[in-house]
Amino acid sequence: MQLNRTILPWLLFLLPGCMTTNHMVRFEVLEPAEITFPGEVRQLLVMDRLPLAHHLMDSVSMATLGRTDYLGLDTLVSYSIYRGLWDRMRQSPVKSHNWPRWDSERQSDILASKDVKLTKKEVSDLCRANASDAVVCLESFLLKIRLEDTVYVQRQKGIRRPRYKGVLTSHWAIYLPDHPKPYRERTIKDSLEHWVGAGGMNVHDVVRRLSWNHGQRFGEQVTPVWKRTTRKIYSGSHRTLQDASMNTRKGNWDQAFNQWTQLAESGTRIERTKAMYNLAVYYELEDRLDSTAALIVRASQLHETPLILEYKKEIERRLQNRESIQRQVDGGAIQDRLR
Repeated sequence: MQLNRTILPWLLFLLPGCMTTNHMVRFEVLEPAEITFPGEVRQLLVMDRLPLAHHLMDSVSMATLGRTDYLGLDTLVSYSIYRGLWDRMRQSPVKSHNWPRWDSERQSDILASKDVKLTKKEVSDLCRANASDAVVCLESFLLKIRLEDTVYVQRQKGIRRPRYKGVLTSHWAIYLPDHPKPYRERTIKDSLEHWVGAGGMNVHDVVRRLSWNHGQRFGEQVTPVWKRTTRKIYSGSHRTLQDASMNTRKGNWDQAFNQWTQLAESGTRIERTKAMYNLAVYYELEDRLDSTAALIVRASQLHETPLILEYKKEIERRLQNRESIQRQVDGGAIQDRLR
């Protein structure tokens, strides 16, 4: 099962140094969702159960937005949240999450909206009617947006400039048929600050972006996602490291691998450490995390630097996540979309 992919084949970025040059290779790693669905869940139903209540935005926020059209603002926020969520789900390696079903059943009992949950019968009926195995519900949200007068320092002068500060909090519930209570519940909180007029964005654009980001964050809770990461490739002053670095820039990774292997066996302690670290990165790009972990342990035993210690912890984390990813993807639903 593929757990990482390159953004562009073996794309490297050069970082300038004093006497040496190092490189950064950028690729994407598959991160597990925080919520793991039972194996029988194949089709998701995403439902809008937001209560029709004005208290979901306070009066100050309404004044800041310059509107009293609550339903219009409600639509702006909820639609942007769902767009962000769907953007995450359609890029998921779990194919069954790419096209969830959508439905809306707004709550009208605004006084008891915080306590109203779907019953077991309602969940079963919804799943049966929509040919789904689980119901993901946006139960409520609260938006606060303020216009603040902020002072920042530029060229030793205090400059006063207004900015928007938005905070969006939402509550989600996931239901399974034949379960009397929600399978999982999550409360998510996001914030966004934006200078007034910057980038041509007005206050409604700020709300739209905040809501979009919010939906994407919840998407990371329910489905595995690809996230960008980078790794350093050591070059240094040794000729073999420099030649290997040049080969990686040309795309000759097999030659670089052979050069690092030779140096790992015959170089000085520092050179062997750098070569083993580079080999560990090579194996990670090949999706061989066990070999990566073994090599980074050997490198740390020779010379433990902050970079190697950080990398060691990152690989340990990825190994711990591997079982969760395999369970969530269900062994072979990964979409191979190298680009």
